Amino acid sequence: MRNAILISLSLLIVLAGCHETYGELNARVAFEDSSGASSRSSARSANSNLARASGTPDSATFDVIEDTYSILGNRVGAYTPTEFRLHVNSIYLYQIGVSGSFVMLNPFRRAGSEHQPELFQANFVEDIELVSEWPILPGFYDGMGINFGGGRAGVSSGVADGIASTWLEESVVTVTIPGYEDVWTAGSSIIDLSAYGFGVYESVVKNADNSISFGLNMLQPGYISTNYGVSSANYYVGLNNFFYARSEYYAVVTGEVGHPSAFDSADIGLLNIWGGPVFSGDWGCIVTPFAGITVPDDIPEITFTVSWDLDGIIEVYDAGTPADKSDDIMILADNFWTRYDLYPSYF
Repeated sequence: MRNAILISLSLLIVLAGCHETYGELNARVAFEDSSGASSRSSARSANSNLARASGTPDSATFDVIEDTYSILGNRVGAYTPTEFRLHVNSIYLYQIGVSGSFVMLNPFRRAGSEHQPELFQANFVEDIELVSEWPILPGFYDGMGINFGGGRAGVSSGVADGIASTWLEESVVTVTIPGYEDVWTAGSSIIDLSAYGFGVYESVVKNADNSISFGLNMLQPGYISTNYGVSSANYYVGLNNFFYARSEYYAVVTGEVGHPSAFDSADIGLLNIWGGPVFSGDWGCIVTPFAGITVPDDIPEITFTVSWDLDGIIEVYDAGTPADKSDDIMILADNFWTRYDLYPSYF
């Protein structure tokens, strides 16, 4: 089964009203179960695995990350989640250095969606198919990116359709780790969002089948000092931005030695319609090489498949105290960003 992302691009200036649409237009934009959809044969592009991180990284930029993995102690095991549901803020293509060429591929926020966080969530346990309501403007796209949230539950504010709104954002990872059913639940905290009109959540939950559920941030390497009390660990921003552009392979961990104080998307050629950055701020990013993709002008539809290899992506380490589980650490496997993949299909 695949999960489908039904995408509306009608707000994007680059696509406004200039192409005929193909197939059914979907009024509800969401990450949805596509099991009932009609089957279609597709020819995978020659650019298969076009967005998977590869090449030789600039090792100096990864030093702060590798330092984290060097102090975890002995690895207890690697585990595969049964749920890896993230709040996806954006998946997009763009043309390097071309103002306003930013093309969103995922659902965008609309007024009235404040209490429907599921509209913006994707469970990466299954491959995800990006199905556009609108044809993507033909041309060569040499940049791509994804930004996802990792908090168990939180709120964000913005403007949708000219209306100021506050949205609920949720991310949930579920995994079974035998012998650890009660280790991390003891430190669970309450997240009370009732003041915003939302609910009350627990940061870590033990389920009836002895699996545990929590937010992705519990696995971020930069957060082990606060999540697990590792005093020797350096605290740094979460790595929840993957960029694919040009030929360089490096990490941006803002605020750390050897890294900028803020990330600016203009550095990777991602520009808004005024020629400035689309994104900037205190971000953790992985930038990897990307050969680019050409969208021909003679195809009726192009779709993308997102795949994230989750096999053993959650690792447990003993913090150097094999006899004591209470201080053990859960973390994403090193180089977890290399497991993310996107490829196009033409119909």
